[in-house]
Amino acid sequence: MNQDSNTAINDLSFSLLWPKGRKIKYSPVDRTAQKDLDMDRLISTLACDTRHATSLSQLFDRLILDSDTINYRLDILEDLLASPTLAEAIKSILPVIIQLRYYNMRQLEDEKKIFQEVLWRLRELEHYLECINRLNEAFSRQISQPRSKGLLQLKAMVNQAVNDESFGKLKEKLPSMLEKISHLKSITIGVNLNNGLLPVEAALISLNDESFVDKSLFNSIIKKDEWTGLAPLHRAPGDEYSSEPLMTPLLADIYKIMEKTAKPLSAALEEFIHINSKLLIKFHEEFLFYIGAFDLISGLRKQGMAFCRPDIQEADIRLTEIKGLYNINLAILEAEKMDPALLPLNQRIVGNDLNMNDHGRILILTGPNRGGKTTFMQAAGLAQIMAQQGLFVPGECASISLVDRILTHYPALEKLELGTGRFGEEAGRLKLLFQAASRHSLVLLNESLSSTSMGEALFLAKDLLCVLRQIGLRAMFATHLHDLALSADNVNASCPGDSKILSLVSAIEEIRDKDKLVIKRTFTIKPGPPLGQSYALELAESYGISKAQLLRDINNTRNNFST
Repeated sequence: MNQDSNTAINDLSFSLLWPKGRKIKYSPVDRTAQKDLDMDRLISTLACDTRHATSLSQLFDRLILDSDTINYRLDILEDLLASPTLAEAIKSILPVIIQLRYYNMRQLEDEKKIFQEVLWRLRELEHYLECINRLNEAFSRQISQPRSKGLLQLKAMVNQAVNDESFGKLKEKLPSMLEKISHLKSITIGVNLNNGLLPVEAALISLNDESFVDKSLFNSIIKKDEWTGLAPLHRAPGDEYSSEPLMTPLLADIYKIMEKTAKPLSAALEEFIHINSKLLIKFHEEFLFYIGAFDLISGLRKQGMAFCRPDIQEADIRLTEIKGLYNINLAILEAEKMDPALLPLNQRIVGNDLNMNDHGRILILTGPNRGGKTTFMQAAGLAQIMAQQGLFVPGECASISLVDRILTHYPALEKLELGTGRFGEEAGRLKLLFQAASRHSLVLLNESLSSTSMGEALFLAKDLLCVLRQIGLRAMFATHLHDLALSADNVNASCPGDSKILSLVSAIEEIRDKDKLVIKRTFTIKPGPPLGQSYALELAESYGISKAQLLRDINNTRNNFST
Protein backbone atom coordinates (compact mmCIF):
# COMPACT_ATOMS: atom_id res chain seq x y z
CA MET A 1 0.00 0.00 0.00
CA ASN A 2 1.15 3.55 -0.65
CA GLN A 3 1.80 6.12 2.04
CA ASP A 4 -1.57 7.88 1.63
CA SER A 5 -3.52 4.70 2.30
CA ASN A 6 -2.12 4.59 5.84
CA THR A 7 -2.91 8.18 6.74
CA ALA A 8 -6.23 7.46 8.47
CA ILE A 9 -5.10 4.63 10.72
CA ASN A 10 -2.08 6.69 11.79
CA ASP A 11 -3.98 9.96 12.13
CA LEU A 12 -3.56 10.75 15.85
CA SER A 13 -5.83 13.79 15.54
CA PHE A 14 -8.88 11.52 15.18
CA SER A 15 -10.91 11.37 18.38
CA LEU A 16 -14.15 9.77 19.52
CA LEU A 17 -14.75 12.67 21.92
CA TRP A 18 -13.77 15.69 19.83
CA PRO A 19 -15.15 15.60 16.27
CA LYS A 20 -12.56 17.92 14.80
CA GLY A 21 -9.69 16.25 16.60
CA ARG A 22 -9.26 19.15 18.99
CA LYS A 23 -10.94 20.47 22.07
CA ILE A 24 -13.39 23.29 21.56
CA LYS A 25 -14.83 26.11 23.63
CA TYR A 26 -15.96 25.16 27.09
CA SER A 27 -16.71 26.71 30.46
CA PRO A 28 -15.33 25.39 33.77
CA VAL A 29 -17.77 23.86 36.23
CA ASP A 30 -17.66 25.75 39.50
CA ARG A 31 -16.07 23.68 42.33
CA THR A 32 -18.87 24.63 44.69
CA ALA A 33 -21.43 23.39 42.19
CA GLN A 34 -19.56 20.10 41.82
CA LYS A 35 -19.73 19.57 45.57
CA ASP A 36 -23.36 20.69 45.97
CA LEU A 37 -24.49 18.44 43.12
CA ASP A 38 -22.41 15.51 44.44
CA MET A 39 -20.81 14.99 41.04
CA ASP A 40 -18.22 12.63 42.53
CA ARG A 41 -20.88 9.97 43.03
CA LEU A 42 -21.86 10.04 39.35
CA ILE A 43 -18.24 10.09 38.22
CA SER A 44 -17.24 7.17 40.45
CA THR A 45 -20.13 5.16 39.00
CA LEU A 46 -19.10 5.92 35.42
CA ALA A 47 -15.42 5.20 36.14
CA CYS A 48 -13.91 1.72 35.94
CA ASP A 49 -11.19 2.44 38.51
CA THR A 50 -9.57 5.23 40.54
CA ARG A 51 -7.24 6.27 37.72
CA HIS A 52 -10.13 6.58 35.30
CA ALA A 53 -12.14 8.54 37.88
CA THR A 54 -9.36 11.13 37.90
CA SER A 55 -9.35 11.56 34.12
CA LEU A 56 -13.16 11.54 34.07
CA SER A 57 -13.23 14.28 36.70
CA GLN A 58 -11.03 16.39 34.45
CA LEU A 59 -13.49 15.82 31.62
CA PHE A 60 -16.50 16.72 33.79
CA ASP A 61 -14.76 19.85 35.05
CA ARG A 62 -15.99 21.65 31.95
CA LEU A 63 -19.30 22.37 30.29
CA ILE A 64 -19.07 21.92 26.53
CA LEU A 65 -20.51 24.95 24.76
CA ASP A 66 -20.48 23.46 21.25
CA SER A 67 -23.63 21.60 20.21
CA ASP A 68 -21.81 19.82 17.35
CA THR A 69 -19.41 18.17 19.79
CA ILE A 70 -22.25 17.19 22.13
CA ASN A 71 -24.28 15.65 19.31
CA TYR A 72 -21.15 13.89 17.99
CA ARG A 73 -20.87 12.08 21.34
CA LEU A 74 -24.61 11.47 21.60
CA ASP A 75 -24.56 9.84 18.15
CA ILE A 76 -21.79 7.44 19.21
CA LEU A 77 -23.50 6.57 22.49
CA GLU A 78 -26.80 6.01 20.70
CA ASP A 79 -25.09 3.59 18.28
CA LEU A 80 -23.50 1.65 21.13
CA LEU A 81 -26.78 1.38 23.04
CA ALA A 82 -28.42 0.05 19.89
CA SER A 83 -25.57 -2.44 19.36
CA PRO A 84 -24.58 -4.14 22.65
CA THR A 85 -22.35 -6.55 20.70
CA LEU A 86 -20.09 -3.71 19.61
CA ALA A 87 -20.09 -2.23 23.11
CA GLU A 88 -19.08 -5.58 24.60
CA ALA A 89 -16.31 -5.97 22.00
CA ILE A 90 -14.93 -2.57 22.95
CA LYS A 91 -15.14 -3.51 26.62
CA SER A 92 -13.25 -6.76 25.94
CA ILE A 93 -10.26 -4.99 24.36
CA LEU A 94 -9.78 -2.46 27.17
CA PRO A 95 -7.37 -4.73 29.14
CA VAL A 96 -5.62 -5.61 25.86
CA ILE A 97 -5.03 -1.91 25.18
CA ILE A 98 -3.47 -1.56 28.63
CA GLN A 99 -0.95 -4.25 27.66
CA LEU A 100 -0.49 -2.56 24.30
CA ARG A 101 0.34 0.69 26.07
CA TYR A 102 2.79 -1.09 28.40
CA TYR A 103 4.86 -2.61 25.60
CA ASN A 104 4.70 0.59 23.58
CA MET A 105 6.11 2.59 26.48
CA ARG A 106 8.83 0.03 27.24
CA GLN A 107 10.27 0.67 23.79
CA LEU A 108 10.89 4.29 24.76
CA GLU A 109 13.40 3.27 27.43
CA ASP A 110 16.95 4.43 26.78
CA GLU A 111 18.80 1.35 28.04
CA LYS A 112 17.51 -1.85 26.48
CA LYS A 113 18.94 -4.91 24.78
CA ILE A 114 18.12 -5.62 21.17
CA PHE A 115 16.21 -8.79 22.06
CA GLN A 116 14.12 -6.81 24.60
CA GLU A 117 13.31 -4.22 22.00
CA VAL A 118 12.31 -6.89 19.51
CA LEU A 119 10.25 -8.81 22.06
CA TRP A 120 8.39 -5.70 23.23
CA ARG A 121 7.64 -4.70 19.65
CA LEU A 122 6.39 -8.22 18.89
CA ARG A 123 4.15 -8.15 21.97
CA GLU A 124 2.86 -4.74 20.95
CA LEU A 125 2.00 -6.03 17.48
CA GLU A 126 0.38 -9.12 19.01
CA HIS A 127 -1.99 -6.97 21.11
CA TYR A 128 -2.56 -4.62 18.16
CA LEU A 129 -3.68 -7.58 16.03
CA GLU A 130 -6.01 -8.77 18.77
CA CYS A 131 -7.67 -5.35 19.12
CA ILE A 132 -8.14 -4.85 15.40
CA ASN A 133 -9.46 -8.39 14.91
CA ARG A 134 -12.01 -8.08 17.72
CA LEU A 135 -13.26 -4.72 16.48
CA ASN A 136 -13.44 -6.01 12.92
CA GLU A 137 -15.46 -9.06 14.02
CA ALA A 138 -17.84 -6.86 16.01
CA PHE A 139 -18.41 -4.45 13.11
CA SER A 140 -18.90 -7.41 10.76
CA ARG A 141 -21.56 -8.94 13.02
CA GLN A 142 -23.58 -5.72 13.10
CA ILE A 143 -26.87 -6.01 11.27
CA SER A 144 -27.15 -2.29 10.61
CA GLN A 145 -24.48 0.24 9.71
CA PRO A 146 -23.44 2.69 12.46
CA ARG A 147 -24.95 6.12 11.97
CA SER A 148 -22.51 8.17 14.01
CA LYS A 149 -19.60 9.83 12.25
CA GLY A 150 -17.22 8.68 14.96
CA LEU A 151 -18.00 4.95 14.71
CA LEU A 152 -18.21 5.09 10.92
CA GLN A 153 -14.72 6.53 10.83
CA LEU A 154 -13.51 3.96 13.37
CA LYS A 155 -14.99 1.17 11.26
CA ALA A 156 -13.31 2.54 8.13
CA MET A 157 -9.98 2.67 9.94
CA VAL A 158 -10.37 -0.91 11.16
CA ASN A 159 -11.27 -2.06 7.63
CA GLN A 160 -8.27 -0.23 6.28
CA ALA A 161 -5.98 -1.90 8.78
CA VAL A 162 -7.38 -5.38 8.08
CA ASN A 163 -7.17 -4.94 4.32
CA ASP A 164 -3.59 -3.68 4.47
CA GLU A 165 -1.34 -6.25 2.78
CA SER A 166 1.15 -6.08 5.63
CA PHE A 167 -1.59 -6.86 8.17
CA GLY A 168 -2.20 -10.23 6.56
CA LYS A 169 1.54 -10.95 6.49
CA LEU A 170 1.87 -9.93 10.13
CA LYS A 171 -1.02 -12.18 11.12
CA GLU A 172 0.69 -15.06 9.34
CA LYS A 173 4.26 -14.50 10.52
CA LEU A 174 3.80 -13.20 14.05
CA PRO A 175 3.24 -16.57 15.84
CA SER A 176 6.49 -18.06 14.54
CA MET A 177 8.40 -14.85 15.24
CA LEU A 178 7.18 -14.85 18.83
CA GLU A 179 8.07 -18.52 19.17
CA LYS A 180 11.66 -17.88 18.16
CA ILE A 181 12.32 -15.30 20.84
CA SER A 182 9.91 -15.98 23.68
CA HIS A 183 10.38 -19.73 24.17
CA LEU A 184 13.18 -19.28 26.68
CA LYS A 185 11.88 -20.28 30.13
CA SER A 186 15.04 -21.35 31.96
CA ILE A 187 18.79 -21.92 31.63
CA THR A 188 20.96 -24.79 32.79
CA ILE A 189 24.30 -23.82 34.32
CA GLY A 190 27.24 -26.09 35.16
CA VAL A 191 29.24 -25.01 38.19
CA ASN A 192 32.80 -26.22 39.12
CA LEU A 193 33.74 -26.33 42.77
CA ASN A 194 37.18 -25.99 44.45
CA ASN A 195 38.56 -28.20 47.22
CA GLY A 196 36.54 -26.23 49.72
CA LEU A 197 33.38 -26.95 47.69
CA LEU A 198 33.02 -23.27 46.77
CA PRO A 199 31.82 -22.32 43.26
CA VAL A 200 34.76 -21.03 41.22
CA GLU A 201 33.78 -21.60 37.59
CA ALA A 202 30.51 -21.72 35.71
CA ALA A 203 29.34 -22.29 32.13
CA LEU A 204 26.06 -22.00 30.31
CA ILE A 205 24.99 -25.51 29.34
CA SER A 206 21.59 -25.03 27.73
CA LEU A 207 18.62 -22.72 27.15
CA ASN A 208 15.32 -24.45 27.93
CA ASP A 209 11.71 -23.98 26.89
CA GLU A 210 10.37 -25.17 30.26
CA SER A 211 10.63 -23.58 33.69
CA PHE A 212 12.08 -25.25 36.74
CA VAL A 213 9.59 -25.79 39.56
CA ASP A 214 9.84 -25.99 43.34
CA LYS A 215 10.89 -29.30 44.92
CA SER A 216 7.84 -30.85 46.57
CA LEU A 217 7.30 -33.76 48.94
CA PHE A 218 5.16 -35.42 46.26
CA ASN A 219 7.94 -35.26 43.67
CA SER A 220 10.49 -36.55 46.20
CA ILE A 221 8.45 -39.63 47.16
CA ILE A 222 6.28 -40.52 44.17
CA LYS A 223 8.25 -39.54 41.12
CA LYS A 224 11.25 -37.76 39.80
CA ASP A 225 10.75 -34.87 37.42
CA GLU A 226 13.75 -33.61 35.46
CA TRP A 227 12.41 -30.04 35.84
CA THR A 228 12.24 -30.30 39.63
CA GLY A 229 15.37 -29.28 41.49
CA LEU A 230 17.13 -31.25 44.19
CA ALA A 231 16.34 -28.45 46.62
CA PRO A 232 13.66 -25.72 46.82
CA LEU A 233 13.66 -23.05 44.12
CA HIS A 234 15.33 -19.93 45.51
CA ARG A 235 14.45 -16.42 44.41
CA ALA A 236 17.10 -13.72 44.36
CA PRO A 237 16.64 -10.93 46.92
CA GLY A 238 16.55 -7.29 45.91
CA ASP A 239 15.63 -5.93 42.49
CA GLU A 240 15.46 -8.07 39.38
CA TYR A 241 18.64 -6.57 37.90
CA SER A 242 21.01 -7.42 40.77
CA SER A 243 23.26 -10.47 40.34
CA GLU A 244 26.24 -12.23 41.86
CA PRO A 245 29.67 -11.55 40.28
CA LEU A 246 29.79 -15.06 38.85
CA MET A 247 26.47 -14.49 37.08
CA THR A 248 27.66 -11.46 35.12
CA PRO A 249 29.65 -13.31 32.43
CA LEU A 250 26.89 -15.94 32.26
CA LEU A 251 24.29 -13.26 31.60
CA ALA A 252 26.54 -11.82 28.91
CA ASP A 253 26.59 -15.24 27.23
CA ILE A 254 22.81 -15.41 27.39
CA TYR A 255 22.51 -11.92 25.88
CA LYS A 256 24.78 -12.91 23.01
CA ILE A 257 22.67 -15.95 22.19
CA MET A 258 19.42 -13.97 22.43
CA GLU A 259 20.78 -11.21 20.23
CA LYS A 260 21.72 -13.71 17.55
CA THR A 261 18.07 -14.75 17.50
CA ALA A 262 16.78 -11.18 17.73
CA LYS A 263 18.79 -9.59 14.91
CA PRO A 264 17.07 -11.36 12.02
CA LEU A 265 13.71 -10.75 13.70
CA SER A 266 14.54 -7.07 14.04
CA ALA A 267 15.24 -6.93 10.32
CA ALA A 268 11.99 -8.77 9.58
CA LEU A 269 10.03 -6.26 11.69
CA GLU A 270 11.11 -3.45 9.37
CA GLU A 271 8.34 -4.62 7.06
CA PHE A 272 5.76 -3.62 9.68
CA ILE A 273 7.35 -0.38 10.83
CA HIS A 274 4.39 1.70 9.58
CA ILE A 275 1.94 -0.14 11.87
CA ASN A 276 1.28 2.29 14.72
CA SER A 277 -0.64 1.38 17.87
CA LYS A 278 -0.66 4.90 19.34
CA LEU A 279 -4.17 5.67 18.09
CA LEU A 280 -5.61 2.58 19.80
CA ILE A 281 -3.78 3.58 22.98
CA LYS A 282 -5.28 7.05 22.72
CA PHE A 283 -8.74 5.48 22.37
CA HIS A 284 -8.45 3.80 25.78
CA GLU A 285 -9.72 6.76 27.82
CA GLU A 286 -12.32 7.55 25.18
CA PHE A 287 -13.61 3.98 25.09
CA LEU A 288 -13.87 4.07 28.89
CA PHE A 289 -16.07 7.18 28.68
CA TYR A 290 -18.61 5.44 26.46
CA ILE A 291 -18.47 2.04 28.18
CA GLY A 292 -19.07 3.68 31.57
CA ALA A 293 -22.13 5.45 30.16
CA PHE A 294 -23.29 2.28 28.38
CA ASP A 295 -23.10 0.21 31.57
CA LEU A 296 -24.89 2.84 33.67
CA ILE A 297 -27.71 3.40 31.20
CA SER A 298 -28.17 -0.27 30.32
CA GLY A 299 -28.14 -1.29 33.98
CA LEU A 300 -30.77 1.24 35.04
CA ARG A 301 -32.92 0.58 31.99
CA LYS A 302 -33.05 -3.09 32.97
CA GLN A 303 -34.58 -1.95 36.24
CA GLY A 304 -37.25 0.05 34.48
CA MET A 305 -35.63 3.49 34.62
CA ALA A 306 -35.97 5.77 31.60
CA PHE A 307 -33.02 7.35 29.82
CA CYS A 308 -33.32 9.58 26.78
CA ARG A 309 -31.17 11.38 24.28
CA PRO A 310 -31.55 15.14 24.92
CA ASP A 311 -32.44 17.43 22.05
CA ILE A 312 -29.69 20.05 22.38
CA GLN A 313 -30.85 23.64 21.87
CA GLU A 314 -28.68 26.71 21.51
CA ALA A 315 -28.04 28.87 24.57
CA ASP A 316 -30.14 31.83 23.45
CA ILE A 317 -33.35 29.76 23.62
CA ARG A 318 -32.87 29.28 27.41
CA LEU A 319 -34.97 26.15 27.56
CA THR A 320 -35.00 23.11 29.84
CA GLU A 321 -37.83 20.62 29.36
CA ILE A 322 -37.46 17.09 30.76
CA LYS A 323 -40.35 14.70 31.16
CA GLY A 324 -40.05 12.27 34.04
CA LEU A 325 -36.75 13.65 35.35
CA TYR A 326 -35.25 11.80 38.30
CA ASN A 327 -32.08 12.22 40.32
CA ILE A 328 -29.41 9.98 38.81
CA ASN A 329 -27.44 9.84 42.08
CA LEU A 330 -30.52 8.70 43.99
CA ALA A 331 -31.17 6.01 41.36
CA ILE A 332 -27.55 4.82 41.67
CA LEU A 333 -27.85 4.57 45.46
CA GLU A 334 -31.18 2.76 45.35
CA ALA A 335 -30.00 0.37 42.61
CA GLU A 336 -27.19 -0.80 44.91
CA LYS A 337 -29.69 -1.98 47.55
CA MET A 338 -30.18 -5.73 47.25
CA ASP A 339 -33.03 -6.11 49.73
CA PRO A 340 -35.65 -8.38 48.06
CA ALA A 341 -38.35 -6.82 50.25
CA LEU A 342 -37.95 -3.49 48.45
CA LEU A 343 -40.22 -2.47 45.62
CA PRO A 344 -38.73 -2.49 42.07
CA LEU A 345 -36.45 0.48 41.44
CA ASN A 346 -38.86 2.20 39.05
CA GLN A 347 -41.49 2.15 41.80
CA ARG A 348 -39.14 3.58 44.42
CA ILE A 349 -37.87 6.48 42.30
CA VAL A 350 -40.35 9.25 41.46
CA GLY A 351 -39.94 11.11 38.18
CA ASN A 352 -41.11 14.71 37.76
CA ASP A 353 -41.46 17.04 34.81
CA LEU A 354 -39.06 19.97 34.72
CA ASN A 355 -40.05 22.89 32.54
CA MET A 356 -38.02 26.07 32.31
CA ASN A 357 -39.32 28.03 29.35
CA ASP A 358 -41.35 31.10 28.44
CA HIS A 359 -44.05 30.04 30.91
CA GLY A 360 -41.57 30.10 33.77
CA ARG A 361 -37.75 30.11 33.88
CA ILE A 362 -37.35 30.99 37.56
CA LEU A 363 -38.95 28.35 39.74
CA ILE A 364 -39.73 28.87 43.43
CA LEU A 365 -39.96 25.44 44.98
CA THR A 366 -41.71 25.04 48.31
CA GLY A 367 -43.09 22.09 50.23
CA PRO A 368 -42.62 20.03 53.39
CA ASN A 369 -39.26 19.09 54.83
CA ARG A 370 -37.89 15.89 53.26
CA GLY A 371 -40.38 16.32 50.43
CA GLY A 372 -37.82 16.00 47.62
CA LYS A 373 -37.03 19.66 46.92
CA THR A 374 -33.25 19.40 47.16
CA THR A 375 -33.26 16.05 45.36
CA PHE A 376 -35.25 17.54 42.46
CA MET A 377 -33.00 20.58 42.22
CA GLN A 378 -29.88 18.41 42.24
CA ALA A 379 -31.46 16.25 39.52
CA ALA A 380 -31.83 19.36 37.32
CA GLY A 381 -28.17 20.31 37.74
CA LEU A 382 -26.86 16.80 37.10
CA ALA A 383 -29.04 16.39 34.01
CA GLN A 384 -27.67 19.66 32.61
CA ILE A 385 -24.08 18.51 33.14
CA MET A 386 -24.77 15.09 31.62
CA ALA A 387 -26.38 16.66 28.57
CA GLN A 388 -23.42 18.98 28.04
CA GLN A 389 -21.04 16.03 28.31
CA GLY A 390 -22.83 14.29 25.46
CA LEU A 391 -24.60 11.74 27.68
CA PHE A 392 -28.19 10.57 27.78
CA VAL A 393 -30.17 12.08 30.65
CA PRO A 394 -32.55 10.49 33.18
CA GLY A 395 -36.09 10.91 31.87
CA GLU A 396 -38.50 9.99 29.11
CA CYS A 397 -37.68 12.88 26.75
CA ALA A 398 -35.70 16.09 27.03
CA SER A 399 -34.97 19.33 25.24
CA ILE A 400 -32.13 21.30 26.81
CA SER A 401 -30.40 24.57 25.95
CA LEU A 402 -26.72 24.99 26.67
CA VAL A 403 -25.69 26.93 29.77
CA ASP A 404 -22.41 28.74 30.29
CA ARG A 405 -22.39 28.32 34.07
CA ILE A 406 -24.06 26.22 36.76
CA LEU A 407 -24.00 28.29 39.92
CA THR A 408 -25.20 26.90 43.24
CA HIS A 409 -25.82 28.40 46.66
CA TYR A 410 -26.36 25.83 49.39
CA PRO A 411 -26.26 26.27 53.18
CA ALA A 412 -22.74 26.31 54.57
CA LEU A 413 -21.20 26.24 58.03
CA GLU A 414 -20.21 29.55 59.55
CA LYS A 415 -16.53 30.32 58.95
CA LEU A 416 -15.27 31.85 62.17
CA GLU A 417 -11.98 32.95 60.63
CA LEU A 418 -13.87 35.38 58.35
CA GLY A 419 -15.41 37.17 61.32
CA THR A 420 -18.57 37.91 59.31
CA GLY A 421 -21.07 35.53 60.89
CA ARG A 422 -23.21 33.07 58.97
CA PHE A 423 -25.24 35.70 57.12
CA GLY A 424 -22.12 37.60 56.12
CA GLU A 425 -20.62 34.41 54.70
CA GLU A 426 -23.87 33.64 52.87
CA ALA A 427 -24.10 37.17 51.47
CA GLY A 428 -20.50 37.01 50.25
CA ARG A 429 -21.17 33.83 48.29
CA LEU A 430 -24.36 35.29 46.80
CA LYS A 431 -22.43 38.34 45.62
CA LEU A 432 -19.87 36.18 43.84
CA LEU A 433 -22.65 34.11 42.30
CA PHE A 434 -24.38 37.12 40.78
CA GLN A 435 -21.10 38.53 39.52
CA ALA A 436 -20.52 35.28 37.57
CA ALA A 437 -24.10 34.83 36.31
CA SER A 438 -25.19 35.66 32.76
CA ARG A 439 -28.34 35.35 30.70
CA HIS A 440 -27.27 31.80 29.75
CA SER A 441 -26.56 30.53 33.28
CA LEU A 442 -28.40 28.04 35.49
CA VAL A 443 -28.66 29.13 39.14
CA LEU A 444 -29.70 26.75 41.92
CA LEU A 445 -30.48 28.29 45.31
CA ASN A 446 -31.11 25.93 48.22
CA GLU A 447 -32.57 27.59 51.34
CA SER A 448 -30.65 30.78 50.62
CA LEU A 449 -31.09 33.62 53.17
CA SER A 450 -32.08 31.11 55.85
CA SER A 451 -29.45 32.63 58.16
CA THR A 452 -31.50 35.77 58.81
CA SER A 453 -35.00 36.46 60.12
CA MET A 454 -38.08 35.45 58.16
CA GLY A 455 -39.06 39.08 57.46
CA GLU A 456 -35.61 40.12 56.32
CA ALA A 457 -35.21 36.95 54.25
CA LEU A 458 -38.50 37.59 52.44
CA PHE A 459 -37.55 41.20 51.66
CA LEU A 460 -34.09 40.23 50.38
CA ALA A 461 -35.37 37.21 48.45
CA LYS A 462 -37.78 39.37 46.44
CA ASP A 463 -34.85 41.57 45.44
CA LEU A 464 -32.87 38.51 44.39
CA LEU A 465 -35.77 37.35 42.23
CA CYS A 466 -35.95 40.77 40.57
CA VAL A 467 -32.24 40.60 39.67
CA LEU A 468 -32.57 37.02 38.41
CA ARG A 469 -35.54 38.04 36.28
CA GLN A 470 -33.69 41.04 34.88
CA ILE A 471 -30.65 38.93 33.97
CA GLY A 472 -32.99 36.53 32.15
CA LEU A 473 -31.43 33.26 33.26
CA ARG A 474 -32.87 29.95 34.42
CA ALA A 475 -33.04 29.40 38.17
CA MET A 476 -34.56 27.25 40.88
CA PHE A 477 -35.03 28.47 44.45
CA ALA A 478 -35.91 25.83 47.06
CA THR A 479 -37.19 27.65 50.12
CA HIS A 480 -39.51 27.63 53.13
CA LEU A 481 -40.50 31.23 52.35
CA HIS A 482 -44.04 30.43 51.26
CA ASP A 483 -44.92 34.12 51.02
CA LEU A 484 -42.18 34.46 48.43
CA ALA A 485 -43.92 31.89 46.22
CA LEU A 486 -47.26 33.65 46.78
CA SER A 487 -45.71 36.93 45.60
CA ALA A 488 -44.48 35.48 42.27
CA ASP A 489 -47.12 37.27 40.19
CA ASN A 490 -46.42 40.61 41.89
CA VAL A 491 -42.67 40.27 41.28
CA ASN A 492 -43.33 39.39 37.62
CA ALA A 493 -45.48 42.51 37.25
CA SER A 494 -43.21 44.91 39.11
CA CYS A 495 -39.76 43.83 37.92
CA PRO A 496 -38.56 44.11 34.29
CA GLY A 497 -37.23 41.02 32.56
CA ASP A 498 -38.23 38.08 30.38
CA SER A 499 -37.65 35.20 32.79
CA LYS A 500 -41.03 34.60 34.35
CA ILE A 501 -41.22 33.45 37.97
CA LEU A 502 -43.35 30.38 38.68
CA SER A 503 -44.33 28.60 41.90
CA LEU A 504 -43.75 24.85 42.22
CA VAL A 505 -44.76 22.73 45.18
CA SER A 506 -43.70 19.36 46.53
CA ALA A 507 -47.09 17.68 46.90
CA ILE A 508 -48.37 15.74 49.91
CA GLU A 509 -51.32 13.50 50.71
CA GLU A 510 -53.32 13.97 53.89
CA ILE A 511 -54.46 10.65 55.30
CA ARG A 512 -56.87 10.41 58.25
CA ASP A 513 -55.84 7.56 60.59
CA LYS A 514 -58.58 7.43 63.22
CA ASP A 515 -58.36 10.83 64.93
CA LYS A 516 -54.85 11.54 63.70
CA LEU A 517 -53.95 13.35 60.47
CA VAL A 518 -51.00 11.67 58.77
CA ILE A 519 -49.05 13.55 56.11
CA LYS A 520 -47.65 11.39 53.33
CA ARG A 521 -44.97 12.83 51.07
CA THR A 522 -45.50 11.93 47.41
CA PHE A 523 -42.19 13.46 46.16
CA THR A 524 -44.22 14.78 43.23
CA ILE A 525 -43.23 18.27 42.06
CA LYS A 526 -45.87 20.27 40.21
CA PRO A 527 -46.86 23.89 39.50
CA GLY A 528 -49.11 25.43 42.11
CA PRO A 529 -49.32 27.72 45.13
CA PRO A 530 -47.40 26.82 48.31
CA LEU A 531 -49.02 24.55 50.87
CA GLY A 532 -48.77 27.23 53.54
CA GLN A 533 -46.75 25.21 56.02
CA SER A 534 -43.76 22.87 56.10
CA TYR A 535 -45.54 20.26 58.20
CA ALA A 536 -42.84 20.80 60.81
CA LEU A 537 -45.02 19.30 63.56
CA GLU A 538 -45.38 16.04 61.66
CA LEU A 539 -41.64 15.97 61.00
CA ALA A 540 -40.88 16.72 64.66
CA GLU A 541 -43.15 13.87 65.75
CA SER A 542 -41.31 11.48 63.43
CA TYR A 543 -38.07 12.36 65.28
CA GLY A 544 -39.71 12.40 68.73
CA ILE A 545 -39.12 16.10 69.39
CA SER A 546 -42.65 17.55 69.28
CA LYS A 547 -43.76 19.60 72.28
CA ALA A 548 -46.01 16.83 73.60
CA GLN A 549 -43.32 14.18 73.18
CA LEU A 550 -40.64 16.27 74.90
CA LEU A 551 -42.92 17.11 77.86
CA ARG A 552 -43.86 13.45 78.20
CA ASP A 553 -40.18 12.46 78.23
CA ILE A 554 -39.44 15.11 80.89
CA ASN A 555 -42.26 13.88 83.08
CA ASN A 556 -41.13 10.27 82.71
CA THR A 557 -37.56 11.26 83.68
CA ARG A 558 -38.80 13.13 86.78
CA ASN A 559 -40.99 10.22 87.85
CA ASN A 560 -38.10 7.77 87.47
CA PHE A 561 -35.86 10.10 89.49
CA SER A 562 -38.46 10.39 92.31
CA THR A 563 -38.87 6.65 92.44
